[in-house]
Parts: sequence; structure tokens; C-alpha cells
Amino acid sequence: MNHFSPTARRDALRAGPDGAAVPRIDPFPLAPSRRRLVRMSGYRPDSPGLYRAWNLMLVVPLIVLTLPLIVLIALALAITQGPRNVFYFGPRIGKDQRPFHILKFKTLRDEAAQVTRDKVLPANSRMETVLGKPLRETRLDELPQLFNVLKGDMNMLGPRPVRRVIAEQARATIANYDQRFSVKPGLIGYTQALMPHGADKAIRARVNAMLCRRRVDLIQEVVFVALTGLAVLGWVGKVAVRRMVALSGRPARSAPHRGEVRIEAPDLADLPLRLAHITDESLRIVGNRPLPAGSGPYALVLRRGYWLDNRARTARCTAVVLASETDDEGYCYTLRYSPTTPLQKYLIERHFVGSVLVA
Repeated sequence: MNHFSPTARRDALRAGPDGAAVPRIDPFPLAPSRRRLVRMSGYRPDSPGLYRAWNLMLVVPLIVLTLPLIVLIALALAITQGPRNVFYFGPRIGKDQRPFHILKFKTLRDEAAQVTRDKVLPANSRMETVLGKPLRETRLDELPQLFNVLKGDMNMLGPRPVRRVIAEQARATIANYDQRFSVKPGLIGYTQALMPHGADKAIRARVNAMLCRRRVDLIQEVVFVALTGLAVLGWVGKVAVRRMVALSGRPARSAPHRGEVRIEAPDLADLPLRLAHITDESLRIVGNRPLPAGSGPYALVLRRGYWLDNRARTARCTAVVLASETDDEGYCYTLRYSPTTPLQKYLIERHFVGSVLVA
């Protein structure tokens, strides 16, 4: 399947090879005009030798273009962290599970090595260095991996490189996990760019397995590399503005209107609610009736539409009211929420929180 059929975009469940229910996802929910342009390339090359030459044609110009930025970031890290703490060399496994060392800018403190020994960095861990958080938010910490592509350990496009201990844990519970090792890992990839860091590993593995069986489409690779580059520039601007606002001492503006909310309760189902702000843990909604603090848990349905796209995205969660107040907009409630399933967590992070690289 070389494009997104309506069936592939449904959020229905389908039985996987091991008999377990595997969620279908919409990994690239674009407006119709963009969806005609952007389709998923596969990761499996017809000719590894020619594909290696193709990757060199992509990476050499990118290294030349980004080298001034790489040097600037390295100097900033050397000043703030010391010359010995500029780069991170970490063991990873690549094609056919061959080990190699990945090159990144160092963005975490030394004690993070113990925390991430057999798992990814937990959210809100506060283990980033002074410049670590903005570098990780903008994905600029991964720029040195261009040299891994130049060396031949990685491709421009492919599954995310993983540590051996994490791979051993994942293959014990996720069907077809080792399919990712039939190709080289990638500097960028569809799961890296289109899914939040906290997306369920089974969902990521399903997409990776599908792409590792699909042939490479060079045109779509170029389109996706360009789209990812533009997204990185957008994130750099967004993070820069956020930092300048924080340094100025002015209060940060609330997130824009992100959709509607419905409470699945007979006496509250007709209550009009607007989603005003959402984070990884809490959400703020506006309504015309009070919801007392401490009430709940409520079953919520979040709904959001996209410009030029008549299909609304929905996600489900449960939530408890933490605070209730009134202002010029009406009654405002702050709630702590929990997604009902890993799939719903992915949908909330993608469509409502916006914690993905390519939106």
C-alpha cells in the first residue's frame, strides 16, 4: 500500500500475528491538498549499493549546510558544560543487530546514564543540562548523527536506533519487533517525526515493521527530509520565542483554542465545553455551568478539526476536576486527565498537545 487508504486511517483494532489486538493509527493526518503530495516511503532498498550512494548524496550537502550551526552549538556546550561534555557517544545496534556508537550532542547530566540504562528518559525528568532541553525540543541534539550517516552506520530515513537492552525487552512482548533490524536505522523516520516520544512501543513497532517491508521511494524520501527540515526550523523559532518570553518576565500566553470537549454522562452530555489549554498531564476547559473542584472522574471525549480537512480527530480520557473558577470567558475548569489506552495517549499527544516534530 503506497498511500493512506481510508481503512488504514481508521482507529479500529486488528488482530496482530500473535493474536493480540493491534491498533490502527493515522500516522500522517494532513489536509487533503498535502496528503496527495506526501506518502510514506519504505525503508527496504532494491539495491543497497545504490541506496548507499543516494544517502551520501543527501548527507554531504546537509553536513556542509549545517556545519556552522554544529560548530556554534558545540562551542556553546563547551562553555556551559566543559569541553569534555560536548558530545555523547552511545552504543546502539543497527542492521543485522551489528553494534555501533551513535553521535549526539550531550544534553543530559551524568546521572541520567543510570536512569536510562534500560528505558527511555521519563517525561519531566529534569535531567537536562542548561542547553539540553531546547536542543532536545528542537531535535538539534541529533545533528551530529549526520556523521553516522556519512560513516554508513545509519541511513537518512529508517527506524530509530535502539540500545541492545531495550531491544531485548521489546522483542519479548512485541511481535515482529526484530523486523527493524533488516534495514539500517535512520537519522529521521516516520515514527520519530510523526509520533510523540511517549508513544506506545507496540504502535511504533507496527509502523516500523510495515515500512521495513516496503520498498524505498526516493521522491518521497526527498519530500519527507525537506518537510522534516522545515518542521525543525519551525520548532527552533517556537522554542526561541518561548525562551525570550520567559527571560522577559512576561506571562506566557495560553495555548490557542484546540477543540471541543464532551462529557459522557447523561446529565452533562449536552454541556457545551471548549478546550482552551492542554499539557501532558492536565487540561483547561471553558463552559457555561460550574463543575465543582474534586468532582469526577468524568469520561471525556476530545474533538478537534483540521483546516481544509472535514474529518475531525477524537480522543478519549478520564479526568478529575482540580480547580474551578470564573473569568470573562465563563466557567473555567482545570482537570488532571488520564488517557484510557496507549492509543488514546498517542492521539491526545499528537492531535491536541502537539508534541510531535511534524504536525
